[in-house]
Amino acid sequence: MINEDSLVNGSISLLVSMLLRYPELSSLNYDSKTKSLHLTYLTSSQLSEEQIHHLKEVLVENLDAYMNLTGNGMDTFTIEVTLAGNVSFIEITRDVQTLSKGEISLLTGLLHRELETTLISDNNEDLLTEELTLQEEIIEELLEFLRDVPHNQNVIAFRDNGKVLAFNK
Repeated sequence: MINEDSLVNGSISLLVSMLLRYPELSSLNYDSKTKSLHLTYLTSSQLSEEQIHHLKEVLVENLDAYMNLTGNGMDTFTIEVTLAGNVSFIEITRDVQTLSKGEISLLTGLLHRELETTLISDNNEDLLTEELTLQEEIIEELLEFLRDVPHNQNVIAFRDNGKVLAFNK
């Protein structure tokens, strides 16, 4: 039998691995009530309404194509952009049940392409290709773990001055 501490540790490990693998991610929040993952990206400028509309359109079109190619569906998918001062927070919410590592890579790559120099990204040049591959494998395994063994603990992870911090909420 898996205890609650093991479940929380698995969730924290997933979020930390995702932040290590995808330096463009600013924070992650696992919501146990909705069984969803909130992926937050940060830009160094405030996006215009036109940019927001275009970005949402690109993400939705490409994700739909990805889902058609992989034969997967999704229960939850939302994109919210919050403007705060000179920055923009882009929060993508996805249900854990249908989320995949490939989808996270696609979304992150699209944001990187569309936002070019304004997408804030941590420096992960210290990670070797083998370490990045290991993080991808860990992410896939822990996503499966969360699908198979849901739990009731909310977990959040974020970047702070080059460090990754994770907490049970």
